[in-house]
Amino acid sequence: MDVSLAIDLLKKGGVVAFPTDTVYGIGCDIFNLSAIKRIYEIKKRDASKPLAAHVGSIEQIKMVAITNVQYFDVLCQKFLPGPLAIVLPKLQTVSNIVTSGMDTISIRFPDCSEAVDLALGLGNPIAATSANLSGMPSAVHHIEVINYFKDSVDFVIKAGTTKFKKESTIVDLTQTPPKILREGVISKIEIEQILRKCS
Repeated sequence: MDVSLAIDLLKKGGVVAFPTDTVYGIGCDIFNLSAIKRIYEIKKRDASKPLAAHVGSIEQIKMVAITNVQYFDVLCQKFLPGPLAIVLPKLQTVSNIVTSGMDTISIRFPDCSEAVDLALGLGNPIAATSANLSGMPSAVHHIEVINYFKDSVDFVIKAGTTKFKKESTIVDLTQTPPKILREGVISKIEIEQILRKCS
C-alpha cells in the first residue's frame, strides 16, 4: 500500500523517500524538473553534485543512458540487481540539472522490491540521492529518514532497515580503463576480477 501511494505522489510531481538495498533515498520522476529542484532544496545539496537514476529494469536504464559500452553487459549479469552503481554516458533526454551539467549519469538497479516496484509503477527512472542532509550519515532505517526530513518530503516508505546498511560501489564505464569511484558493498577486488576476465 505504501508503494502504491508513493507512486501516485511521484506521478503528481512529488518527492518521496524510499528504501534501496544499500541506504534510503529521496527521489522523484527523473523527467520532472521542478521536483528535481526540490530535492536539492530539501537535502541542502550543492548543485554541482549530480543525482543518480534508480531503475526497476534494464529497459529503464536505456531510457536515460547509452548502454552499448564495454563491460556493461557483464557487470549487469554479475551484479544487477544489486548494490552497484554504474556510470554511463547520458542521453540528451535527461536534463543537465539531474547530472549537474555532466554528460554522464550514475545508474542504480537495486535488489529491493520496494525500489523496483516504485520505478516500474512510475514508468520512469527515479532521480534520487541518499536520504540524509548533506554531510550527515546516510539513513538505513525509515525512522532516520523521518528524523532528517520531518515533513519536507511528501512521503516516506516505511520498510525498516535496509539489506546492506552500506553505500553502493560505483564504477565509471565512461573512462578507459573503467574506474572505481567508490568502494561500497561490492569490493574493489570483485569488480577488478570481472573486468580482467573480459579484457
